[in-house]
Amino acid sequence: MTGRLRRLIAALNSEKRGITGLETAIILIAFVVVASVFAYTILSAGIWSSQKAQETLYYGMKSAGGGLETRGSVVAVGNSTTQTVDFVIFTLGTTLSGAIDFTPPTDRDGDHLPDPDSQHITCIQYHSSQEVCYDLTYDTQLKGWGDGDYILETGEKFEVTVDLRGLLYPLRPYDTISLTVKPPTGSVMQIQRTLPSDIGQVICLY
Repeated sequence: MTGRLRRLIAALNSEKRGITGLETAIILIAFVVVASVFAYTILSAGIWSSQKAQETLYYGMKSAGGGLETRGSVVAVGNSTTQTVDFVIFTLGTTLSGAIDFTPPTDRDGDHLPDPDSQHITCIQYHSSQEVCYDLTYDTQLKGWGDGDYILETGEKFEVTVDLRGLLYPLRPYDTISLTVKPPTGSVMQIQRTLPSDIGQVICLY
């Protein structure tokens, strides 16, 4: 009788050990699953942050590479009879590396302003206290070395001739020429020059 009771108690004790081991295993598995989820979340956040940093760096380099700068003086072509300015001429080059499309606007109707369906993508804007023109007609000419297209690339120089004859208020003596060159990418470039008291045929504005 005593031996049978001992065997029964031993069996009960072994069953409790089995239940305790199963519960422990479940808890450990739960910990592992939760830790895996947290690790995956942290890893995904790190990858996303790295991609965003790379995109930001790439965009910054692209913007810097798409910068413009003037090479030389700004020249105004005027009409000495009417004392007004018809054209502004300047030479542009790129800073660092980059390529900017300077395909000229079309002007089929002869109003000295770009056609509504013109395919140009770089715009030149004029503004003054009297008038704002968001898109002017211009022409480009390669100066020096280049491949002959309308894409301004590293090492190339374009002479840009801006037509101001479409303005409602022509530029006169002491007026300020304010032009903004807006390429499709990169930073814009502003050109500001003040006209002298007398407008001749060619005026160097430095």
